Amino acid sequence: MMGAVIRAGKSMSDISFMGEDYFLWNDEAKRAGVTLMEDVGVSPGFSNILIGSSVSEMESVESVEIFVTGLPTEPEEPFNYRFVFSPDDCIEEYVRPVRLKRGGKIIEMPALSENRIYSFEIPGVVLPEMEGFLTDGLRSLLKTIPAANICEKTLRYPGTAERLAFLREIGLFSTTPVKVKGQEVAPRDLFAALAYPMMKLGEKEKEFTFLQVDINGHKDGKPLLHRYRMYDERDEKTGYTSMARTTGFTCVIMARLIAEGLVDMPGVHAPEAIGDKPEVVARFIAEMEKRGVKVTKEVSGS
Repeated sequence: MMGAVIRAGKSMSDISFMGEDYFLWNDEAKRAGVTLMEDVGVSPGFSNILIGSSVSEMESVESVEIFVTGLPTEPEEPFNYRFVFSPDDCIEEYVRPVRLKRGGKIIEMPALSENRIYSFEIPGVVLPEMEGFLTDGLRSLLKTIPAANICEKTLRYPGTAERLAFLREIGLFSTTPVKVKGQEVAPRDLFAALAYPMMKLGEKEKEFTFLQVDINGHKDGKPLLHRYRMYDERDEKTGYTSMARTTGFTCVIMARLIAEGLVDMPGVHAPEAIGDKPEVVARFIAEMEKRGVKVTKEVSGS
């Protein structure tokens, strides 16, 4: 698709996941004079913009931590979760090895590992206690952000990681077909078919999306912490979920800024590339807030 867009001489804000390295199209996009922004969702996406902004304001960056979730407001056993995007993509988060940075090196860890309980606060919002575990969502940040330690954790209601790990270990998340009574079936397809009716979000069911990004660094020789939080709930008037809103808004706002010429960067980029443009970042956050998404920033000594 990227090749077709470039050959058509069009710029693009892309929300979709791409297995291959999209930076391989950079030279061709530059020659065509078009701007392609990739991974423009919540995380990766909005989180990258916030990180890029903080990195541009600091003299050095030591660590970046991303916490992200989309959850039902009132959880129900046994999963305490509702699918708000593709079940297969959701399951993939619990299977795909996690790439992160530790001590300046890119390493791999199992998905669902390093889970622990977290408490989060955001003004005017009561958030539940959640557990966080490693997931593979850093993508471009592993290459573009000069921090020794970077990780992403997905948040779920407590106890989720243990249950998911059990399902994974007995093979229910495998894509390798097994023969059952003469018929071949992929365990993941079977699990998704059984689980989706139980875990599908109801049309009026309340849910929320939450993102917290912590960037630790130094400026003027002093430690500095930038903490961003984003929060949104389902829009009861339109019925749009908070995950659909925050993901879609991020992609659309980026597209608008490209169309207006505020983001004019021929080549292929990840969202953090606009972080060194304070006026663009401020406009981006203002556009999110204009659409009802709550965004806060705290600056303190780390």
